[in-house]
Amino acid sequence: MTHGRDSYARPDLLVETDWLAQHLNDPGVRIIDCDPYDSYRRAHIPGAVGIQVHHYIKDASNSVYVMPPDQFAQLMGQLGVGPETLVVTYDGFGSLYAARMWWVLSYYGHTRVKVLNGGWDKWLKEGRSITRQVPRVARAAFTPQVDPNLICTLDYA
Repeated sequence: MTHGRDSYARPDLLVETDWLAQHLNDPGVRIIDCDPYDSYRRAHIPGAVGIQVHHYIKDASNSVYVMPPDQFAQLMGQLGVGPETLVVTYDGFGSLYAARMWWVLSYYGHTRVKVLNGGWDKWLKEGRSITRQVPRVARAAFTPQVDPNLICTLDYA
């Protein structure tokens, strides 16, 4: 069953495949493939960058926590995500990893982020272009600004 964008509680958090197809070459849009890097290397949406770290964006020294601000800033900078970048995330796992990236970006103060509605599976089913080419992106300055309202700790209970 396919749902229209308006049937979602927060359609503003989604972007449709038609829109993304029209903005593949927009320098203000950064597409992030949130699947494991091996999947990214096999094929991805043109212009998408892949994540070479764990797709849950965890702290390497303590997997209970999200990646620390300095590490996340470095990763986003390498991926070309700056303060004005509109980030579109997707994956092939029902948007689980894409939603995680949306949350981490939001947690670190970057609210210009959307999840591709239908993700990789919908993109493929529609016969849209895919590639193995890894884009070269200009490094950007990403400054994390933690939003403590987006995380619940034991102290909160």
